[in-house]
Amino acid sequence: MPKQIYERNRIGDTLTREQIEELQQFGALEWEPRDMAIYFSFDIAQFTAEYNDPESIVTLAITRGRLQALATINKKLLSNAEAGDLPAINHLEKIRREKSFKTSKPRLRVHGRRPHE
Repeated sequence: MPKQIYERNRIGDTLTREQIEELQQFGALEWEPRDMAIYFSFDIAQFTAEYNDPESIVTLAITRGRLQALATINKKLLSNAEAGDLPAINHLEKIRREKSFKTSKPRLRVHGRRPHE
């Protein structure tokens, strides 16, 4: 089977505002790219290629939806923590520790390599 050539934003350039909003919602729900392609009746290989392109319209819409949902949840969690809700405080601190570790992890290098590489 011949290798299909990826055409940047072939699908993304044709999306309606409603389709972009739906992609954002599916991003928030962490849907798989194949499932989204099937839902919209898009060519699976082309959609997957656009999904894997970090600068494509498809990827940006999906990422935006995921980030917006995460922000909404985290802002509510922050609000609850500021109001004194102990479980929210604990959960927020856990998120902060994980993020702190994630951002410091690339700096944990010994002689140009991370430990245990």
